[in-house]
Amino acid sequence: MITSDELEWMREYQEDALPDTATIQRVSRTPDNAGGASESWEKVATVACRVAPSGRAPEDRAVAERLNVTSSWTITVPAETDVRAGDRVVVDARTFEVLAVLAGSYETARRVVCSEVA
Repeated sequence: MITSDELEWMREYQEDALPDTATIQRVSRTPDNAGGASESWEKVATVACRVAPSGRAPEDRAVAERLNVTSSWTITVPAETDVRAGDRVVVDARTFEVLAVLAGSYETARRVVCSEVA
């Protein structure tokens, strides 16, 4: 079994391998007085990160009757970072949509599966 001190050391060691900076955004909906709502993206956090291809083959998706090719990416952020499916992660000029958050026991970092937003 790992002690809390050992886990903290592993998390710090893992963070040293996160060379980039990510801004995590979450959608905010404001009623528009017409029965709908407008959406805006609000900053949740800025954290260190690493972006890497997921290794999965690109997928074809139909969007607005056009075929788009989507690639999966894995973004690694510090352990216990507040990031959820549906959030956006912005790294430099690239924006990613969070598809899934992979968290487990003895988490030394959090891995997030994303697709790049065109």
